[in-house]
Amino acid sequence: MPFSNWVIGVALAFMAGSAMAQAQGEPPSLAFDLHLHCLGATSVVGEGPVSADDPMLVDITGDRGRIRVPHIMRHPGGDEGWRPMRDIKLDEHLITGHFWMSPWNRPSVVIDRVTGRIALAGFRGFGFHGDCLPYDANAAQKF
Repeated sequence: MPFSNWVIGVALAFMAGSAMAQAQGEPPSLAFDLHLHCLGATSVVGEGPVSADDPMLVDITGDRGRIRVPHIMRHPGGDEGWRPMRDIKLDEHLITGHFWMSPWNRPSVVIDRVTGRIALAGFRGFGFHGDCLPYDANAAQKF
């Protein structure tokens, strides 16, 4: 199975499980702060899986979130900043949402709260999968 199909399949399976879990009861509260540092491999149109040389960062505070993708996934000459996450949902096992990379590319994000795995799937094989660890957003800068 091609890499991009695998990433999309995993993301869809996680989102389906999340939707079923939320349909069974009230969605959990989003009253928490989460700051993740994720390392893994990317897939970009025209390239195969490539190890990211910088992390994907995810910050969720309350019902708001933002994401910063690795440099290799950004458009040449594009901004270096954060992108807001939309439609953030969580259950006991998953956090899901999406963000805009461009008008035609709105990747979905699925984070497994138990294993720490992240899967991002977007337009034409655009994706990322890897492992996340929490980081301290209030830590002193190294330099």
